[in-house]
Amino acid sequence: MGRLALGKRGGIVNRQTLAESIVGEIDWEEADRGFCRCPGIDLHSNENGKRDCVVYLDEIPTVFCIHNSCLSSIEEANRRLRSEIGKAEREPGAPLARRKPTAEELERQRKAVEAERLARNAKAALDGVLRDYAIDPADLWRQSPTSLVGIEDADLWRHLLRIFQPEDVVWIGDKTDSGSSHHARHFRAVAEWLKSKSCPGPRIAPATFKAGSYSRGGDNVEAHHLFIVEHDKLGIREQCALIRYTRQWCRLRAVVFTGNKSLHAWFDRPAPEVLEDLLVMLPAWGVDSAGFRPTQPFRMPGTIHEKSGRYSDLLFLDAEVTP
Repeated sequence: MGRLALGKRGGIVNRQTLAESIVGEIDWEEADRGFCRCPGIDLHSNENGKRDCVVYLDEIPTVFCIHNSCLSSIEEANRRLRSEIGKAEREPGAPLARRKPTAEELERQRKAVEAERLARNAKAALDGVLRDYAIDPADLWRQSPTSLVGIEDADLWRHLLRIFQPEDVVWIGDKTDSGSSHHARHFRAVAEWLKSKSCPGPRIAPATFKAGSYSRGGDNVEAHHLFIVEHDKLGIREQCALIRYTRQWCRLRAVVFTGNKSLHAWFDRPAPEVLEDLLVMLPAWGVDSAGFRPTQPFRMPGTIHEKSGRYSDLLFLDAEVTP
């Protein structure tokens, strides 16, 4: 159980109980860390995940959510959580029930507090980033290291595959083409996909998969070298600003215009310490956290968007494969 504290009536309560009284049911993975429904989930503008909101109870109690739009609710939950635990542990005799946190707990808590601060600072800096890094989609097209001149719409998908190795097993298909043995045909080596006469499916996942896979489940992921930046609430020029900003920290491989209202920017995953900060900053700016999931399907260029009826396009490509 969580670290004990004495309640106002002298009865023993614990930090877990106090936390659940504020945020509701918590799925405890460890005695001092668990996942919960975000107290501001109704304010989320992006898709929700089961592990988006986490509660830490070691040292400085903290609720943290990767979404940005719920920040006011998270701050209020943290105020209440720290206040209630502080009052309970100030009761006579409470120090006897406390234990010294481990070095691992202190480091995890330090990271949680730093992430909370980084998310808050990132939100405050967003307007400046959108202003200072603004470019047009045409600028991305002109900056493309791999020439996109003269490529037919029907062949764009082939060029996106060039950011993978020929032997990489890649999933291509529709969202539901995963999970049963007959879906094995959607998992093929890039070299085999390139033999197809036409685009083999409307979506592609950024991960590479183990040979013989028929499900996009995480256990089948061979490698996850790429992540996607997507923000469908901003205008195209503002989305370009976020892409340009992120390019400072990691290599941009491709930008796909979906044919509707958003850009999908494919990046190489950077060093762990850089990725750790981006995983906080980008969602704080409203970037869809699904882009960090290796198995998430994304639109293939050269396919028709079902809402707009327009072709998706490839605006940028860096197809030089690093050995």
